[in-house]
Amino acid sequence: MEEFAITSKKDQRALLTVQSFALLGQGLIGVFFPFFVQRSYGLNDWQLIIWFACLQLAMAFIIFPLNYVGVKWFGIRRVVQLGIFFQALFYALLGLGITTLWSFILLNISFLLFISLFWPGFNYLSSIATTNGDRGNYFGSLQVVMVSVSLVAPVLTGFLLEWQQERWVLLLSIISFLIALSLVRMIPKTGAEVSSLKLFKAQFFRIFFTKRNFPAFLADSIITNTMWVLWPLYFKAVVGSFSVMGIITAATALLEMFTAKFFGRLADKKSARWLLQSGAWARCIDLMLRAVYFKFNHLYVVLGIQSLGAVFGPWFNISAGTRIFEVGEEQSENMLDFLLGREVFLGFFRFIWFLPMGILVYYTDVIYLAIAFVIAGLTALAFRRL
Repeated sequence: MEEFAITSKKDQRALLTVQSFALLGQGLIGVFFPFFVQRSYGLNDWQLIIWFACLQLAMAFIIFPLNYVGVKWFGIRRVVQLGIFFQALFYALLGLGITTLWSFILLNISFLLFISLFWPGFNYLSSIATTNGDRGNYFGSLQVVMVSVSLVAPVLTGFLLEWQQERWVLLLSIISFLIALSLVRMIPKTGAEVSSLKLFKAQFFRIFFTKRNFPAFLADSIITNTMWVLWPLYFKAVVGSFSVMGIITAATALLEMFTAKFFGRLADKKSARWLLQSGAWARCIDLMLRAVYFKFNHLYVVLGIQSLGAVFGPWFNISAGTRIFEVGEEQSENMLDFLLGREVFLGFFRFIWFLPMGILVYYTDVIYLAIAFVIAGLTALAFRRL
């Protein structure tokens, strides 16, 4: 077993640097992620949603055995490194634009391995590098990194998509992932372990299916990837072009950077649970306002709602993310088991959520995804009990 050690400021900075480059690569794609997949493999809106739902279900089945073997044989650092590698490979395959069956199979495998290996380790390292007294500020810093690239990247990416030259953005994203990959060795070794399947299952049902926790984690499964997959499709249908999407996203990025840092510090000063009481309402209002875009899609209305989202989004994301880690520390004997259990839970219930959304779009139109934001907004209130 490796020796535990992420305690010093130097170690925290090393971890933050690696995570920042990984998030930077994702931020370059940002709100346009669904369209890169659609462009490369000719998927329409409903097919993309079903594709994502099926991959989430597959992830729920494979994530535990992959991490159990990976952490046992290689350690958590190598597992994260493999996750970043498959992340880079996934975007490289999108950039190559090869549309054979085998390339599509390889793309799916790469995506599955990326989400299965990267996120649990990423979150675990964040958990052992922080405490309840500085975790909010740390998460705020990570969100600032993600948002900072949005000052320029969405405008650039939006116009390149309009001109069908998006491969240049993919190249920059891959370079960022490769830098993160090379810097993983800076992260100190840890004592991460994954429990046996029997212990993992016992903890999984004991934590995630209680009356108090289940509604919040169900909301977690609905909200997180709704903003990653459904929101861009709906946003594009409302504003009509990639370039306008990019300009609006960039216009509110500076405000979001400020609010991310502010709410991160506030979560540490007060408590994540205290901040989440109001943050859940903020997210509810944010998502439900987005549902009215198709009725009031004047530029100033859209900018106004997006500006509110730049405040309400970090308000909820940082308080909810920090509180989830606290739940793991309070109720679990093994944080990595808790984080893997969360991903299993999210995978199953994302499938249940995205499947009917894909069917809805198939029989109607993508604009009817407004219903999804009403439902997601209401579920956000479940976090007030967490």
